[in-house]
Formats: sequence, C-alpha cells, structure tokens
Amino acid sequence: MELLRDFLRAYEWVLGQLINGIKSFFIVGRQVLSLPTQAVQYVLGYQLKNLPVTYLGVPLYKGNRKACLSDSIISRLQDMLQGWAMTNLSHGGRLALIRSVLQATPLHLLQVIHPSKSVLTTIEHIFNGFFWGSYNGRRHIHWSSWAKACFLVAEGGFGVRSLADLCSGLFHEAVVAVPEQVILMLGEEPLAQLLHRDTYTMELVSYYWHEGDWNVARILRTVPMPFAHTIFQIPITARQGDRIVWTGSSVGDFSTKSAWEAIRQASPQR
Repeated sequence: MELLRDFLRAYEWVLGQLINGIKSFFIVGRQVLSLPTQAVQYVLGYQLKNLPVTYLGVPLYKGNRKACLSDSIISRLQDMLQGWAMTNLSHGGRLALIRSVLQATPLHLLQVIHPSKSVLTTIEHIFNGFFWGSYNGRRHIHWSSWAKACFLVAEGGFGVRSLADLCSGLFHEAVVAVPEQVILMLGEEPLAQLLHRDTYTMELVSYYWHEGDWNVARILRTVPMPFAHTIFQIPITARQGDRIVWTGSSVGDFSTKSAWEAIRQASPQR
C-alpha cells in the first residue's frame, strides 16, 4: 500500500494533477478480508464502496443489469420537468425541449449500458406526459401514444427517435468502431461458416488480383461461385486504399442517424 501511495504522489508531482482523496474510493471483492481493506483506508485515505456506484453519471455494476441502475437518470429527467412543467409552453416548445435536452440527456448512459425495456418505457412515458401537460398530479388527455410519435414528420409522427431504436443505433456504432468484433453474415449464418475458413486471415486483398484485374482462378479456388461473382463486380482501383464502407449512408461513413434510419420501424402507409 505504501508503494501505491508513493506512486500516486509521484503521479501528482510529475503531471501536476492532484487526486481528490475525498471523492476517491475503492472497491474490493466479496472474498477480501476486512484487515486488507482497513489497510487501504488507513494508508491511502480512500473510502470503501460497494457496487453499484455512479461515475460520471453512469452506473458501474457487476452481473445482471437491474432497472434500479437507471433510477438516477429517471430522477434527473423528472427534476428537469418539475422546473419546466409550470411554464407556459406550447406543444411545439415542449417538443423542442424533448428533442434537444431531454432526449440528449441519457445518450451517454445508453452508450455504456443497454437499459431494459421497462426503463426505456418509463422514460418515454415521462416524455409523453410532459408533452401533453400531465405532471405533478395534473392530468391531461394524451391524444397519442409516444410509440406513434416516434416517426418522421412526413410519416405522421413528431420527428423524434424511439429510445429502443436509438439504443440499437448506438450498439451498431460500437461494433463499427471495433472492426475486430464485426462478424460478416449471409442470411442467418456467419460468412466464415459458409466458406469453411477461419474468420481471421493474414492474406491481403492484393493476393487475389493480378495486373490490375481480379485473379479469377485463385478466387474460384477460395470461395464458391455466388460469392466470386459478387467479388468480380467490384472494380479495382489503385488510387485509394481499402476502407470499410457503410452502405447506410450516401458517403459511406457511419453515423448514429444513418443506423437509426436503417433499423427503425417505418410508419405504416396511410
């Protein structure tokens, strides 16, 4: 513990960043005895906490997620509404607040954990109640459910995103950000399983072309004809290197908006 304390002091001295001992804490496993725990508290001066804890507004936990982990964000939304509910806002003003502030508040949480369906339903119920003016015991008629509002304006909705769709879009963003975790699929099976080859390979794409064109014989020895025909349709250019292309956008770059557009449920035709 003394070595760790000296290291932290050296860190403060070298970088000029002081560690706030009052806000600092540590977590130990269930099998750790009380004596080592007391030693950490005595030497470092940090307090002991148990999971779950909240860090930067996000709950840190171990094991199965629980609805109570999102209580803080629900309480924060309700506190914000308490200040706005008494103001004389039109429905357009309420919708603008939902779009810009309320729906932006939980984004950092949704990027870290995937809340349960019940939590998302509760948050969207809060949005709907605020929009129709129901708050602090005041009841107003809800002329539409929030599910019907989560469509484009052109489709008869309010132009807001469903939190469930938003969570899925953020998940897609996380997968694209780590290409090593992407599994190429064809139908309902992984592409590697259909090809009976290892998922990872050190072979370069250039291994399969010759003199500016595809090496047809080598490709046909590697993949079945349906896949080979698709490959042959891809033009080879030496002007730029290979890159991952997101087909959900016109420029080939991934964005949460394009992912939401790709996975969202469109409003039924009227």
